[in-house]
Amino acid sequence: MNKPLAYATVVVGIVASSSVMAGDRTITLAVKNMDCAACPSIVKGSLEAVPGVAKVAVSFKDKTATVIYDDAKADVNQLTTATTKAGYPSSPKGRFNASSIDHYLSALRRCENGDHVDRCLSVLL
Repeated sequence: MNKPLAYATVVVGIVASSSVMAGDRTITLAVKNMDCAACPSIVKGSLEAVPGVAKVAVSFKDKTATVIYDDAKADVNQLTTATTKAGYPSSPKGRFNASSIDHYLSALRRCENGDHVDRCLSVLL
C-alpha cells in the first residue's frame, strides 16, 4: 500500500469514528511518597474527586494508581495535579508523559474536525 493511500485510510478511520476521540481511557500513574498503608486511600480519594473519573485502583506495593476516566471530562494533567496537591506527585507510567498524551489526543480531535489534516497526520504517524 502506498503512503498517500495509507494516510487517507487513517484519516477516514479517525474522522468516521467519533468513539476514538472521546470515551473511557485507562492510565497507570507512578505515584511518589506512598510510604504508609494509609497513603493509597488518600491517593484514591484525590483521583476520585476529579470529574470524569470512573474507577481508581491504587497499589501500595507497586506505588501505582490505575485510573479509568472519561477523556471528554478529564485529562492526564488533571489526574497528576490531583495527586500532587494531595502530597503524592505522580506521572504516567511508561514512555509517554502527560503533555505528550494530551498533545496526541488534541491532534486526534483536530483531525476529527477536518482541521489541517496534513498536520494531524504528521503528529499521529
